[in-house]
Formats: sequence, C-alpha cells, structure tokens
Amino acid sequence: MYNSTYTSEIDETYDFVVINLIDVMKPYWTSTTDPYPGDPYDHNTFKQYYSDHHPVLFWMIVPESDDDQMNN
Repeated sequence: MYNSTYTSEIDETYDFVVINLIDVMKPYWTSTTDPYPGDPYDHNTFKQYYSDHHPVLFWMIVPESDDDQMNN
C-alpha cells in the first residue's frame, strides 16, 4: 500500500485492519420492506447500497511540523 522509503507517517506498529462492511452495516439497515442484502449476502443488491470493496483501517503519525506545510 505504501513504500516506507518515502513516508514515516504510517504507524507500522499498528499494522492494519480490513473492515467487513457486510457485518458492520447490518445494524444500520432501516428498511422495513426489504431484507438486509447482507443476510443472506446478495452481491448485486448490497453494492447498490454500500461499497463492494473492503475498506482498511490504519493509523497515521501526524507530526507538529510536516513536510507538506509551507515555510513562511
């Protein structure tokens, strides 16, 4: 996902977590007429409401002074 040669702002001690949207979004399904498309999983219907990609969670290190700040 990234090359550590070019950044020191990714917290490598945390690693990353893949988020399963099928499980995470189920409690937020509010339709009273349609069943949740993740139980049972219906790929075509699910991707009409949510992403069919699995997002990832990772930690960033945000220094006070950074290379993307302009010097005045």
